[in-house]
Amino acid sequence: MVVVVIIGILVSIFTLSVGSFAENETEEHARRLEALIRLASEEAAIQGREIGLRFYQHGYEFSGRVLSVDEKGQQEWLWVPLDNDRLLLPRNLSEDFAIELQLDGKETELEFQRSEPKKDKPYLPQVFVFSSGEIVPPFNATIRRVFSDEQLTLSVSADSKLEIMANEL
Repeated sequence: MVVVVIIGILVSIFTLSVGSFAENETEEHARRLEALIRLASEEAAIQGREIGLRFYQHGYEFSGRVLSVDEKGQQEWLWVPLDNDRLLLPRNLSEDFAIELQLDGKETELEFQRSEPKKDKPYLPQVFVFSSGEIVPPFNATIRRVFSDEQLTLSVSADSKLEIMANEL
């Protein structure tokens, strides 16, 4: 089992570093997101930690749950973006592409871009990748080229299966 996970990680690293041979950029972005979610799931299982995923209109980022101590000396769990992770670093698709997100079948309003977490509003991911292998909630992330009919949807079902689907407009 460990060997299979290690091989999966190596294949993901190769795909992300070399790039893909996708026919177009939309497919390349969708395949990269799929590979990164699979990698995050494998990392969560191996490291026994939870990983979050947050989408923006033109990108996405992964986060990890860390134990912190507040001003009163109380321990609390916080979500922190993985800005320094070599593979799960924040991704911007450029302004030529947009992401639309449905969580549990409901359209979700996305922030335009990343911003610094606010003190009065804790940072929370929209999707959680648990160490058990579950990806919650089920979601559809549609990546589309702006001012074009070109779009693909990455669908993650309730049983955490990932599938890229072509959309008809």
